[in-house]
Amino acid sequence: MSSYINDFKVMGGKFDKNTKEAVVIGVNVTERNISMLCNALPKGFNIVKLNLQDCSFYEGYLETLLDTIINRSSIRYLNMTTIRVCNYVGMVKYTCKYMITEFNNQSLKVRFNGTYNGNTSILGLILLRNKIHQTLNISACDFLGHESDLQQCLQTNGAVTELIVQYFTNIAILNTILNLRTNVLHQLKLTLGLWIPSILPPFWEMLTKNTTFVEIDLMDHIGFKEETFVIKLLDILRESKPKKYLSLHIKDIQPSNKKETYLIKSLTDYSFISRLCISESVVSQKLIDALYHASKVNDTLTYMNFYDSQVNDEDKAQLHSLYETGNLLQLGFYEQSRWDVRLAKLNEQQSR
Repeated sequence: MSSYINDFKVMGGKFDKNTKEAVVIGVNVTERNISMLCNALPKGFNIVKLNLQDCSFYEGYLETLLDTIINRSSIRYLNMTTIRVCNYVGMVKYTCKYMITEFNNQSLKVRFNGTYNGNTSILGLILLRNKIHQTLNISACDFLGHESDLQQCLQTNGAVTELIVQYFTNIAILNTILNLRTNVLHQLKLTLGLWIPSILPPFWEMLTKNTTFVEIDLMDHIGFKEETFVIKLLDILRESKPKKYLSLHIKDIQPSNKKETYLIKSLTDYSFISRLCISESVVSQKLIDALYHASKVNDTLTYMNFYDSQVNDEDKAQLHSLYETGNLLQLGFYEQSRWDVRLAKLNEQQSR
């Protein structure tokens, strides 16, 4: 590994052996540099975090490097700041002002922090070269005003099957997803956006018309409290063809209110709810029976967490029996909110 570190320093890089963090600043990256990196990274040059700043790349060289980083290296984090991407005669085609990419458990998380200058071009290179990561996590804020470019970029994807979109706050982003012409994407997770009234009509249209996505994940940390939203969501998915499996975080369920009534019917008479979080609720025996039926009889519900909710000990024991038999793969009861629980886990991971 020492020879790789020396070669890396020769090209102008710095490497910290303790943190496994590598930095390259102000380098006009050559074909020789790319050959060295693409040879070293799969053969023991163990970098965890790579920072590229104020560098220039021929686009073909950058594409080759991304192929190695994504598919055949130990790199978990790639940060790019003011990266100029050039054509074959050295003219700048576009500049990546700022990008953070995290590679973790077959997942790609890409953020441009609201900047836009070639975002879809860089994302397109990543998707083009990605062969192993099945989940793409993006923020809609990074593509405002460039939705058609994002749509074209996503349609070139060949490996990603799950799309996570955070902060989708405008109709154009949802229309982009609705009009995707690809048979590869099957799972869609949307977070932080469905409280905006103008977003709901295209969202309902997407649920009704889209036949590609078969798994819809609406299980963010906030949860859905609005009764009319929950009822319409369940109504649409009951009749959806092909069937769409739902992951949902729902709040403020009370005995015999409409939310409970519709949820119980969806759990017992249909089989499309696969993952469920319940917050700030009073959980009745009728709802427990419906949850048990959905997991044991319908064999659909496999994930269940309760946050800041009232569940008696006998009902907890009934659900625990499903976990012990393997019908439930996840079961949790928490006194805190879902947000507080997730924040505590995140802080614990960062302190390790």
